[in-house]
Amino acid sequence: MGIFSVDFTIRHRNGDKSHALNGVVDTGSSFVIIPDHVLDEMGVEREEQALFRLADGSVREMSLGEILLDLDGRTKTVQVVFGPDSRKVLLGAMALEAFGLAADAKNHRLIPAELTL
Repeated sequence: MGIFSVDFTIRHRNGDKSHALNGVVDTGSSFVIIPDHVLDEMGVEREEQALFRLADGSVREMSLGEILLDLDGRTKTVQVVFGPDSRKVLLGAMALEAFGLAADAKNHRLIPAELTL
């Protein structure tokens, strides 16, 4: 499967702060992951803690919050993980599903998804 990235904007839920990002589309990840320093600078609240299994098999507790995500000309509220890596920005499967999009890795783009009930 090919790896590709897309441009999107995140906004604080009250709409007063935004940040344009480029992130890797990662259908193996459930959540949107944004570096914690970006979310902290925007004033995004850490609403809860959750345990996550990382790609290396380790388990780590990380904070979750909610943001507005602007993608493909639309805006949705999504959960976001406060990521520990200052360079890693991932767009995970739950955000793609919220927008009704799927990854077309061969052509490096997002396409309309066939959603399942």
